[in-house]
This record gives sequence, structure tokens and C-alpha cells, in this order.
Amino acid sequence: MNALYEMFRTQVDDEDHAGEGGASAVVHATCEYSYGVASTQIRALYEHMQDVQRATPLAEPRRKKPHTGKFNSYRLRALQNFVLNVGGAGLSLSEQERLFDFLDVWDRTRPDMPADDGHRKTLRDSFSNANEFRNAITDDLDMAVNEAGWRKVELVEDGEKYEAYFR
Repeated sequence: MNALYEMFRTQVDDEDHAGEGGASAVVHATCEYSYGVASTQIRALYEHMQDVQRATPLAEPRRKKPHTGKFNSYRLRALQNFVLNVGGAGLSLSEQERLFDFLDVWDRTRPDMPADDGHRKTLRDSFSNANEFRNAITDDLDMAVNEAGWRKVELVEDGEKYEAYFR
């Protein structure tokens, strides 16, 4: 702690505390220090170095006419938030393209898209909640694995049990 105190302290000059006529009101036998906050000291250092004046924008526009402000509705902002946050780092560019293709089908706007019995159904028409949605995905995967002929067996070797999968 002493090292931090010494790092961020500034000695107060006697002239700062001089009374009228330049005479010091109190004569101090020891030095007096002013202790600043680390963030204030660091900011003062960077201001002295004129970092703000030398700085440039982090992201340069890629196009002459960028398409900003297109996510201007509740649904589109929710989509943008999903794209930027899914998996912690957001979707990659190729994943964003795949999502757009999916949403084009979901919105029924993809060219040459067939209209079947579920063409006008919403997500809530088929699944009342997220748990039902997850269970349906799991059930379909389980059925596909079983129809493809996948099997599992427990093998015992030297007293150790292993689970093996095969077709």
C-alpha cells in the first residue's frame, strides 16, 4: 500500500497555503502531500500526452453510403441483439448469411418457395413454449439416429466399463 501511496501523491507547496502578505500561516515540520485517485492521475498523464487529439476513429466506414439505422423496429432490434450476442461473441459472417437465408424462408419471402400446409403457421401455432420446442428438436434427432441404425453397447474390459456406438 505504501508504494501506491507514494506513486499517487503530490507534494503540496508551502506557497499554496501562504496567508496574506505571503507569510505562511503555519510552519510545518514535515512535508504535506495531496493524494489523488489513480484514475485521475492516469487521465492527467494521457491528457498531457494529448492522446485524444492524436486519436482516430476505431472503425472506418466500409462503404461510401453505409446502411445504418435499418434495425429500427422492436423485432429487428431483437434480431440484431441475437446476432451480436449468440454464443458470447455473436455470429460469424457466414452464420449471419445462413440466418438471413433462414429468416427469408421464415418470412415467406424467398423466391420459388413452395407453399405447404404450414405456410401460414406461426412458431406459437406449433410450440406453446421454449421447452416444448427443445423437446421436439431432441425427439426428432433421437428418431433420426434410431432410423439410421445407430446402436450402443456397454463393453467391459479388465473391470472397466465403456460405452460404444456403432451402426
